[in-house]
Amino acid sequence: MRPLLTLLLVAFAGCDTTTAAAGGDYTCTNTPVLSYPQAGVAGAACKKSADCQYGTCEFSALQLAGHITTTEGVCTKNCACGAATSQCSADDNDANNLHFTCIKQIGGTASECAVKCASVADCQKINPRFNACTESSDAYGTADNVCTIQ
Repeated sequence: MRPLLTLLLVAFAGCDTTTAAAGGDYTCTNTPVLSYPQAGVAGAACKKSADCQYGTCEFSALQLAGHITTTEGVCTKNCACGAATSQCSADDNDANNLHFTCIKQIGGTASECAVKCASVADCQKINPRFNACTESSDAYGTADNVCTIQ
């Protein structure tokens, strides 16, 4: 009986909640839940969690590149959990030419969905604070360019 109990605990110990500590250090304890479908997508400006589709308004997100504020954050979605809802591309909107990719902190544990871009104009459609379309292969571990603040 003990081996079965251990197996069950291991099977259910994975993802229960998604939390972000200071500095956007995410841990996977649950797959993202679409809590506020009409709210902002990843990268949109926010002041509180209810402003964001997945209920996470992060004031120290990777996309902010160290430009931390306590008054305006960006909507984020943890992309480290591995389930279908963790996939950034699940939120792609071809009609609006809006696509997302997972960025990860190099040498750290933070991960979040970010807006793919070809130019700063793409970024400004989602969040006027974004002033850069960053080549992220070195900075964030993805080959996609993403919207950031410089």
